[in-house]
Amino acid sequence: LNANPALAELLGYASPKELIAHLTDIERQLYVEPNRRAEFISLMHKHKLVSEFESQVYRKDSTTIWISENVRSVYDTNNILLYYEGFVEDITKRKQAEEDIRNALQKEKELSELKSRFVATTSHEFRTPLAAILSSAELLRKYNHKLREEQKLTKLEQIQTTVSHMTGLLN
Repeated sequence: LNANPALAELLGYASPKELIAHLTDIERQLYVEPNRRAEFISLMHKHKLVSEFESQVYRKDSTTIWISENVRSVYDTNNILLYYEGFVEDITKRKQAEEDIRNALQKEKELSELKSRFVATTSHEFRTPLAAILSSAELLRKYNHKLREEQKLTKLEQIQTTVSHMTGLLN
């Protein structure tokens, strides 16, 4: 029935008159998801008041924005619905910020999972060489007096080789 200049401007129209003339089928021309209009109407019939009803809508140039509608039903003395009145707020920036946060959280989750896999893999890769180093060192300590010189050198070479391997893993 009527619109104010701010709503017309929000939706990309030069005037309320142009907006009203152009929007002949609000459900399909305005709402990106046509069923949103039906949901809105259903809530209005049920509660006679709708607050913060968020939808994505088309502007005149076919770009989309997010809006939040705060509307109440106006009835005559016989309780017949006359019209809805309220205001619409552009929440596009907020919705974009929410999407950015969701994406950042998803990336953070993926990074955390990657770090966990890296730690698990690295831990596994280091346990085997460390066990070999520990085993060789224990043999040298316990049986040093019983081992021949060449056996001692072999164990020391195993330790050096394993440490070199671990250094390569770290690099």
